Amino acid sequence: MALDALQEQMLRSIDLDKFLIRHKAKYRAMAEEAYDFTAQQLQRSNQIVRPDDVSGHLEAVVELDEDLKVHLARKRKSQRYWTRYFTFLILDRLWRDLVDGHAKRTSGAGSA
Repeated sequence: MALDALQEQMLRSIDLDKFLIRHKAKYRAMAEEAYDFTAQQLQRSNQIVRPDDVSGHLEAVVELDEDLKVHLARKRKSQRYWTRYFTFLILDRLWRDLVDGHAKRTSGAGSA
């Protein structure tokens, strides 16, 4: 499921958009790993990678992130949907870079 306007508004209300900017490198690395793993799994069936395919793998890692846990605790937000919406935000902001980056990382993988 993609990020919608209401979810984005909710994330902005507790500064998760700014939080993502401050920690962009870390979340980019998590998203790249989730994208690459998903692409590898889908390659077997000749499917393209979609944000919804990646979000489950990424969310599993994001849920365990201490920095995010601390931020949500400071804002007194304990509902699980915050992590899911934040995952959608990561993919929304980084999707084009993830697609392009994966293509670059794998373009020379078979050559030696």
